[in-house]
Amino acid sequence: MVLASYRGFSAGTLVGFAIGIFCGAVVLGWLWNRTGSVPAVAVWHALYNLGAATVAATGTIAAVVTSVVITQAVVFVAAELAGRGGVLTPVPAARDTDDQRTRPGVPIGGPGQAAS
Repeated sequence: MVLASYRGFSAGTLVGFAIGIFCGAVVLGWLWNRTGSVPAVAVWHALYNLGAATVAATGTIAAVVTSVVITQAVVFVAAELAGRGGVLTPVPAARDTDDQRTRPGVPIGGPGQAAS
């Protein structure tokens, strides 16, 4: 099923849309890795949708909001590729050692450490 608003996408628009989705995923991944908070990610996503994907957010507003997200993603990926490491990797928080449920898939003690 394709939404009616997507049916009219040209090939160029579809490529731009895919780039935007990828960049949004990078920024949301960075936010999750830094906060470990689903509410923080949900609020960011809701605010992004408000600024870029509503009827009120057309033209310049949507372009600026989307450009900021794309720029953030490019900066994060460039820093990671430049060897600055840690930009896109999870930051273990103190709660990771106390409550395994806060970060599913991350061993107690943080990434790369065996559970005791």
